[in-house]
Amino acid sequence: VSTQSTGVAAEATMSDADRIIAGINKDLFDAQQKLVELQDKNKKLVKANRRLKDELEECQQERNYAQRELVQLRASQTSQDGQLASQLKSNFRQAMLEKFKMAAEAGPPAHR
Repeated sequence: VSTQSTGVAAEATMSDADRIIAGINKDLFDAQQKLVELQDKNKKLVKANRRLKDELEECQQERNYAQRELVQLRASQTSQDGQLASQLKSNFRQAMLEKFKMAAEAGPPAHR
């Protein structure tokens, strides 16, 4: 009788162990799936970040160019140069507004 009860207890223990292992395997699989999702999102964010950095650098270069132009125009002090400087400044502002509008419309990828 004691051999039968030991066998049943061992069977129950193995069954419990199998359930625990199956649960651990499921948790591991779910974690791996989540990792893949997060890696994909990270790749998209890295790509968007790179694009935005490039756009920012381009804007900074344009700003620096416009500032150099303004300094040169201010140095000449003619009324015609003053008008041109004002036009350059206005054009620069308009170009920046358009760039930021396009960037805002493109926007970063949606977070889920």
